[in-house]
Amino acid sequence: MAFDFESQFPHHQNQMKYLRLAVLLLVSVRTASPQSNDVRARSARLWGDLRPGKYSVGFRTLFLRDTSRSWSARSTTADAHDPGRPIIVNVWYPIRSADSGGVRMVYGDYLHYAAPLTFRKLADTLEKQDRATWLSDVSELTPDAGHLVEDLFSTTVASYRDAKSATGSYPLIIYASGLRSRSDANAILAEYLASHGYVVASLPQLGPSDTALDLGSSPQELLLREQDLEFAWAHLRTLENVDRTVT
Repeated sequence: MAFDFESQFPHHQNQMKYLRLAVLLLVSVRTASPQSNDVRARSARLWGDLRPGKYSVGFRTLFLRDTSRSWSARSTTADAHDPGRPIIVNVWYPIRSADSGGVRMVYGDYLHYAAPLTFRKLADTLEKQDRATWLSDVSELTPDAGHLVEDLFSTTVASYRDAKSATGSYPLIIYASGLRSRSDANAILAEYLASHGYVVASLPQLGPSDTALDLGSSPQELLLREQDLEFAWAHLRTLENVDRTVT
């Protein structure tokens, strides 16, 4: 199943609604008792009234290449000098318990990729951009943006990085975020769905080449996004914990 929740709303209205909710979220995180060491309680503050399912949540990032499409601005087709278009896929999935291995994450980890060397430069650039836009956007609504954003980034979330998946296969959802969304768009929703037995994936948006990272709204660039999603979908359906009978 592939959804584009945000395309139903005008971009400006949706962005401002999101930012107001984000500031409320940040304030709630910051006003939490600093003496509280209850990891579950701290992560629950990001969930609000959402009720977790029976699973704990795993998270991993896949670093893929579509060698049928070029990425280097110096070439027009993927060749021996062009490794192919990078496809970064964030995946949330059900795990049996916190004892399934993996490392408990904080929110800022959703912006930081433990990338292989061939993806490192791109990953560092994406993280820098996402952190800067978080600060810029929240600064439009409050003068205390720096402290609020850092408090959010240090807040424990429900996910365990690279934990062992629960036995079995689960329905796959790909979340297609709106234009200019950050890599962490709807990460809390993804956690929630994974806790209820879904594998949820999202892709950071990438422009046409290594020298044009920002995705625009031209038909050609929107086609790139569609092709990225299709490539990720095809790969994800090969994973053992994905139910390939559900389309």
